[in-house]
Amino acid sequence: MKRILFVFGLVLAGLGVQAQGTWGSSATDSVKCFENYNIMGSYYQTQNYVEAYPSWMELYQLCPGASENIYKFGDNILEAKIKAATTEEEQQKHIAELLGMYDNYIKYYPENKGSVLSSKAYSFYDYYKKMPDSVTKAVELFDEAYAIIGNEMPVAHIDRFFQANIKEFNKTKDVDRLFEVYNQALTALEANYNKFNVESFEIEERADSLVNWIAMADGKRGEAQAAKAAFDKEMAAYDSTYAYNNASKKRMKQAAKLPPLVKPEMSAETAELVAMMDKVDELRVKYQIDEEGFTSVDRKKISNNDIRRRNIDKVQGNIERILSPLLTCDKLALIYSDDKFEENKDDKEWLTRAARMLQKERKGDNGEMLSCTDNPVFLKVAERLYALEPSADAARSMARLGVQQNDWAMAKQYFTEAIEQEDDLRKKADDYMGLAVVSSKMGSNSAAKANSLKAAQLRKDWGKPYLFVATLYAQAAADGTWGKNAVEKKAAYWAAINKLTYARSIDPSIEKQADKLISIYKSAVPDKSIAFQLGAKEGDVIKIGSWINETVTVKFY
Repeated sequence: MKRILFVFGLVLAGLGVQAQGTWGSSATDSVKCFENYNIMGSYYQTQNYVEAYPSWMELYQLCPGASENIYKFGDNILEAKIKAATTEEEQQKHIAELLGMYDNYIKYYPENKGSVLSSKAYSFYDYYKKMPDSVTKAVELFDEAYAIIGNEMPVAHIDRFFQANIKEFNKTKDVDRLFEVYNQALTALEANYNKFNVESFEIEERADSLVNWIAMADGKRGEAQAAKAAFDKEMAAYDSTYAYNNASKKRMKQAAKLPPLVKPEMSAETAELVAMMDKVDELRVKYQIDEEGFTSVDRKKISNNDIRRRNIDKVQGNIERILSPLLTCDKLALIYSDDKFEENKDDKEWLTRAARMLQKERKGDNGEMLSCTDNPVFLKVAERLYALEPSADAARSMARLGVQQNDWAMAKQYFTEAIEQEDDLRKKADDYMGLAVVSSKMGSNSAAKANSLKAAQLRKDWGKPYLFVATLYAQAAADGTWGKNAVEKKAAYWAAINKLTYARSIDPSIEKQADKLISIYKSAVPDKSIAFQLGAKEGDVIKIGSWINETVTVKFY
């Protein structure tokens, strides 16, 4: 408490008479506000939210415009009071205080209106969703918030936004409205996912670059140490001579008759090497860079972003599971019909929504993933959307139209255009995979492999690119694309197995598919007896040439 009061004293002294106004209408109010602010802050820092309530409430009532922290802290403080309430009456009192606080937050800090409305809608829906007409009110609040902050809406709020609209749909049966909200929610989730994805990607890219730089620097460490030692030797000789020459007046007179003593200067090249070594040591000691180029802060950010992305996937999965009865191709054909297209052909929002809904893959009756791009309206939607606004989404729709029509040149053109315009790393990775498949269809396995690996670089926990490359390798082995004998011609099966093993290690979702292919490819590797006759034994290394360009170890199963 002494520390808190000391801080309070400094702040009060600094503001003086100017503290009146936002910190109360009088000097007495100002003192009370500052005292309560510090007491509230002390409890809040130790997460004693319930104990912070009395000082918070007095501060909130006496000087509501004093600090934004009143509202930032008030959210958790009032939530804690609601949970701690022992009676329904007490709980409802604090719920009302919470919702009223959001209104005052907007009054005093109107620049935060969108995010505050979103929080109010979230709380309103959670506490009043069982009351008559409360869902409609929550939907209105969410709509107002989304109109302001759009994709900045937090993931938890997006989840409630959609839940509220599902309840509203059960009353109105307005499918168009529900699909509009679905696309808003999906767009916001994708934006949130990409934000966290980009942050992790940039950290990983920086770490990779740092590892390479450190490796390069360490390679010059011997040279740097030798150059530094040589300079230190020259400097030691200089210091010794200088000290000797200046040890007495007699020696000073003798030295004056000699050529001037020149102090050694480190060469620019040596100085650069030494600075490089110092930087490497600083990175390792001060910033504790690990062998993969990450600091502990980097690791924490990546871990947190992984959790956030998994949460987004969970929310998105829940939304799509709720909507799945409405997402069949037959039902979408009724909603996205020729007549509906004619009514909305100049409405970019409707066209974008239609393109998204028809392209979205979902599980069919046979368990396979399929889309509804065979709906004739998709052709019209894709072409019209691209004509109105040739964005990444529009180009992607045209690319998929090309795939549907087996027009590989068209698909290649538009996938390439989508990649150039897209900022979302996950979508860009999908486009690279689309381009990989198209490249394979056009007979360029080298381009197919290159595009698959570009997709994998953008989504480092995605096994699909490696699975696809494995199938390319296996096909090359079956065709005898490379090699002089039976062992070499089938060596690509080992490369395929390696890719599949890695794919399932990073992406559990493709484990069953990878295991099935591994089993098939193991049975296709060269027979041990035949390999022996051709001079190949287990443990031998084979360098596969051509576009495959892999090194494999001979292994029999």
